[in-house]
Amino acid sequence: MPGTITPGQVFDHRLEIAKGNRLSANLDKTAGIEAGVTGIVRGRALYLSGNGLWVMGIVDGVMTCFAMQGQNEFDTNGDVGNIQSNAVGALVAIGAYEFETSEFVDDDYPPNTPLTAHNIADADLGKVEVGICYTDQICGVVSDGVVNYEQGVGNTSLRFWGVWLPPIAN
Repeated sequence: MPGTITPGQVFDHRLEIAKGNRLSANLDKTAGIEAGVTGIVRGRALYLSGNGLWVMGIVDGVMTCFAMQGQNEFDTNGDVGNIQSNAVGALVAIGAYEFETSEFVDDDYPPNTPLTAHNIADADLGKVEVGICYTDQICGVVSDGVVNYEQGVGNTSLRFWGVWLPPIAN
């Protein structure tokens, strides 16, 4: 019986821990996906809805996390005859990590640039992008900027430290 899912390849969308704890002590969260949410891929920004389910993007005052799996990968979504939880795991932005993600909006990223996540429902939803401290919800600070992914040809990643800095209310 042929399958119905065409999973992404591991090099299509990435979230790596460049530095920090990579073992069992990761600060992570696993949750289901809010109804109607599509397009979650590894490395995109997520937040928990009031229902405790993942939504892609970023919300002021709410903790940002970064997807460790895509919603159409086999460890999240079972194919014909398989049983899966339909849950996505994500690393919490305030973990002691230096992240490396392929999911960022093209821009200049010098060290110490504050980062938010794209929050418009388009192809860039959930991608990391330049933010403004105290105006935007900040989820990271650039460390090394855009780097070549060592195990892929022509692939780049953005390297940054995860943080949580909500905007100041007016």
